[in-house]
Amino acid sequence: MNKWKEVWIKRTLPEGGNILDRLIRADGFDGGAGKIEVNSWKEYVAFVAEKICIKKGESIFEVGCGGGAFLYLFYKMGHRVGGIDYSKSLIEIAKDIMEDMDFQVSEAISFDTEKKYDLAISNGVFHYFPDLEYAESVVKKMLDKTNKTVAILEIPDLELKEESKQARRGALPIGEYEEKYNGLDHLYYEKNWFYALSKKYDCRASIFDQNIKNYGNNRFRFNCIMKKL
Repeated sequence: MNKWKEVWIKRTLPEGGNILDRLIRADGFDGGAGKIEVNSWKEYVAFVAEKICIKKGESIFEVGCGGGAFLYLFYKMGHRVGGIDYSKSLIEIAKDIMEDMDFQVSEAISFDTEKKYDLAISNGVFHYFPDLEYAESVVKKMLDKTNKTVAILEIPDLELKEESKQARRGALPIGEYEEKYNGLDHLYYEKNWFYALSKKYDCRASIFDQNIKNYGNNRFRFNCIMKKL
């Protein structure tokens, strides 16, 4: 994971476009199979909000929030939002854009859980973790952080690992994939792992395929919602 950290700590807010567009690009959804346009992003956030049943005024905490692209629309709607990321540069972006909200520099495994939120979310982060033991520890902390629901989004499907790698390779010019991702591995998950984890921590799990318009990784990713019983 250290090599990934080297990538993310260098991220800055791109020039040009509106704030949401710049945040999306800062958070890495800006090229190849991972590129997401603004309107598609808005539809995705609305889709997730409906799936989770986010109510007016509920607070939302994000693990691996980056510059805050996922939280930004909720912030504009008046929700209390907060999050952590190990990239200081991205946390500074989130703090500058979403004033008076709680953003902290922290590893995913070590954030404070005393201040509670209604919902805890992680979008497109779990594939950067080193192993399943680390991932389970993060899920446990997310459950401790929230009063209600945990949503883990953009999870790479282990069953489609090789197809996913081929698609990502094909979305880039010849030779660029090997250069760009040398030493930068992704962690893939079985859906049953999340079902078992939900049972272990007394939650009800709902798993559904990713659904982002014109997104190249859709068929290789899934989402999991864990609601406390």
